[in-house]
Amino acid sequence: MGDFELLNEFSKRSGKKRKRGGWRRSSSQIFSLLLVIFGLLFYLWPHYQMLKLGDELQRLRVEYTKEMEDSSLFKVEIASLKSPGRIEHVAKEQLGMLFPGKDQVMIINGARVEESYGPDRARAK
Repeated sequence: MGDFELLNEFSKRSGKKRKRGGWRRSSSQIFSLLLVIFGLLFYLWPHYQMLKLGDELQRLRVEYTKEMEDSSLFKVEIASLKSPGRIEHVAKEQLGMLFPGKDQVMIINGARVEESYGPDRARAK
């Protein structure tokens, strides 16, 4: 027999041996592979969730900062809208209001009139 024939004979014998226990070996390899995959998923899933929550936390911090800036701007705007000078300007220019004259003022203390000014009344004391 030549070298080629011995090699061919050896490969036939080794092939037969492998076929006998092949399904047991492959099923244990598949089980081991699945076990490793599930182990990695079990290990990596919390880390993935932590990264995801970290990104969400960062997004919420940016949103919070923006909302606080808006809140500060609204507080400034409210203060400017409540200013007496602005209210007087709107009353005069947009609503056509004027300060009352001395004859149009009546001071009331409780239910009793203290001073009364009017065009047809004299100053009462």
